[in-house]
Amino acid sequence: MTTTRRVRTMVARLAAVVLVLLLGGAVLNAQPPQQQQQQQKEPKEPPKKADTRAKRGGKPAARTPEKQAPKAEERSPRAGRPQEPPAKAQEQGREATPSRQAPPPTVVRQPGRAASPRTGARPTQRPVTRPAHVSTTREGATVVRDRGGRVSEVRTRSGVVVYHAPDGIRRIETERPGNRVVVAEGRNRGYVQRPVIVRDHEFFKRTYYVGGRPFVRLYRPVRYHNAIFHVYMPVRYYHPAFYVYVLNPWPVVVTWNWGWAERPWYGYYGGYFRPYIRYSSPFLWLTDFFMGATLQAAYENRLAAGMVVASPMAGPDDTLSPEVRQLIADEVRRQIAQERAEEQSGWATDVGDQVPAWADGNSHVFVAYRPLGVTSNHGYCTVGEGDVLQMTAPPPSWAGAANVMVLASRPANCRPGSVVMVSLQDLQDMTNWMRETVESGMTDLQANQGQAGIPPLPPGAVGRIDTPLAAEAMPDADANSQLTQVYDEADPIDRAAVGQVGDSAAGTPTVSLGMTFDQVRAALGPPQQVMDAGTKQIYIYPSVKITFLDGRVSDIE
Repeated sequence: MTTTRRVRTMVARLAAVVLVLLLGGAVLNAQPPQQQQQQQKEPKEPPKKADTRAKRGGKPAARTPEKQAPKAEERSPRAGRPQEPPAKAQEQGREATPSRQAPPPTVVRQPGRAASPRTGARPTQRPVTRPAHVSTTREGATVVRDRGGRVSEVRTRSGVVVYHAPDGIRRIETERPGNRVVVAEGRNRGYVQRPVIVRDHEFFKRTYYVGGRPFVRLYRPVRYHNAIFHVYMPVRYYHPAFYVYVLNPWPVVVTWNWGWAERPWYGYYGGYFRPYIRYSSPFLWLTDFFMGATLQAAYENRLAAGMVVASPMAGPDDTLSPEVRQLIADEVRRQIAQERAEEQSGWATDVGDQVPAWADGNSHVFVAYRPLGVTSNHGYCTVGEGDVLQMTAPPPSWAGAANVMVLASRPANCRPGSVVMVSLQDLQDMTNWMRETVESGMTDLQANQGQAGIPPLPPGAVGRIDTPLAAEAMPDADANSQLTQVYDEADPIDRAAVGQVGDSAAGTPTVSLGMTFDQVRAALGPPQQVMDAGTKQIYIYPSVKITFLDGRVSDIE
């Protein structure tokens, strides 16, 4: 009896445990999945209240979002006439945002070459479109083709690199003794760069030759995430009163005729850009000055390269919408305000602690001034001169490129709305170009003040103030001869290399993505150096670096 009673007791206890478990599972199953997700998202809600609703089998009441009136900057403005700026442009000091702000694009990691181990004379070069094919010629030159099949680079055994832009314009780049860099776009076109020390700060001086005329620009090296960027530094600032004049509205609306209608460059771009005829503020006037100067310089570059530019480009009239043009004007105004702050804080203050303007965490707009072959979410395409890009957030620390959105583009280029990957160095070059060109525009504005309806400057606003860099503003006497020498040396090698690879009958060895170790060795021979990191190996040749991942070519630099 005693044993039977103990067995019955144990069975009863087990039955009770099973019953509790079954009831607990039923409660959990009664709770809707949506409610469980809501509890995870809203931990502040008391769990007892949620459990009670679950036991009743009811669903939590859905929260109805409160209807709010759209903000002023989110409403889509009416498309006004292209000859007149939108109403938002008339207001003082307002930061414009697009009517529909696109979500920040996903940044794709793009490895690149490290900065110069010496003093960073040459900016960090980071390829944007990964090359698809690398070939070597009989003379040992390396020819790189992009994913579109176009020759993008030719690297000679002596270290000269010839960059081929999508429009056919070449840029020959090499380093010379004394930490000099020579960049030639023709026998008498390009620049020579060398380091200079001014008041214990290192800068890089470039003597440009364009159209037979020399001029000088200076840049400070800025290290950002283990890469070196050259940031433009003015050698002269304007007076404080002039910056106040430029950054504020004019007391009257100014009617202005640019006189571009009969210029060949203006007709060539087929109505992609048409300036306003009335301006409410100086920085809107400077925005159109900048856009016109950008397209005119690109047109002249094509002429200097011997390209045919007779036929106007097809496309819709005045492609740049008022919203996009306002974003460009906001960027111009931001750069002018930055220059004003530099003038007020003193020259070269803590230059080592500064970062590039596009890395300040804000949204920035860029205007391309030369064509770039890039990779987009729609495939390989070209960013051309005058195309407008927007970066909504700075890239991660490991990235050498940023994903930016195309806001406006000319026909046959990357389509508007697409996301393209552009190297940070190219974005910095666009920033430098805008600031340099707007600075020239402010000089023209001073020259035209008080004429043709432009209000006169206030007292003390005329003229400029020299900085210690002004002493370095004289062109180097030997710059033009260096450009000619580098061009004459590299031009025949480049043409011969492209000709050999272009024939494809000479049996030139080619390396492409996905090849094995043996295939690469058969094409290029044994490497000079091999770096082994487990599943990742790197073959280093005189003018190319090939990365393998799991035994296959994954990157070519």
